[in-house]
Amino acid sequence: MKQIILIGLIILVSSSLFGQSTEQTDTLPRVKKQIVSLSYSPMFLSGQLKPLLDDINSYGKFGVIRGEYGVKAVYYGYENSGLFSLAYGRYIHKKIFLTMNLSYQQIWRKWDLYVDANSPHYFTERFHQIQVMPEVRYNYITTKDGSASLFLAAGVGLNHIHNNVGKFGDIISSRKGESLAYQVWLFGFQGKPIENIILHLHLGFGTRGFLEFGLGYRF
Repeated sequence: MKQIILIGLIILVSSSLFGQSTEQTDTLPRVKKQIVSLSYSPMFLSGQLKPLLDDINSYGKFGVIRGEYGVKAVYYGYENSGLFSLAYGRYIHKKIFLTMNLSYQQIWRKWDLYVDANSPHYFTERFHQIQVMPEVRYNYITTKDGSASLFLAAGVGLNHIHNNVGKFGDIISSRKGESLAYQVWLFGFQGKPIENIILHLHLGFGTRGFLEFGLGYRF
């Protein structure tokens, strides 16, 4: 039920976001109202993801799985790529900006697998995280020429994660699941150093991390 509500929210916000015109936009001056951007967040593994990643002794530098005849596997701590986000956004008012974010992160850990007398076999387990999040932003300060602004923002969406266990499914558990995704940006800066090119920086908390920065194009 929770997932149905979240998906309904995403569809509702998306409809507003991707509409070609609204009553509010018709009142704006003829300016470039749309932005596409690519962002990066150097993520740490959040407490929200940990139950989806593992259900055994976890999050140290290494751990051991034992079977009837001794050690079955040794696994090592998680690493991750950070979170990459592709976004499309549109101004619906001179101070209100709606965005749809599609984000991806890869998480991995290495295993020594003792499955026969010639062990170990070395294997890298990979998790793939995909996140969809509509977001609303409020520009509380904007320069007269519109070249820079400070803003607050918040969003809620859906997070999906699954792993690849290769041929070692008898030792490594296959996992996938969905959870709530959310983000609050307490401080945001957007600047336009050259025509149509946007630089932005966000600081806050949530499932997209505490820091995000990127580059966009306004049209």
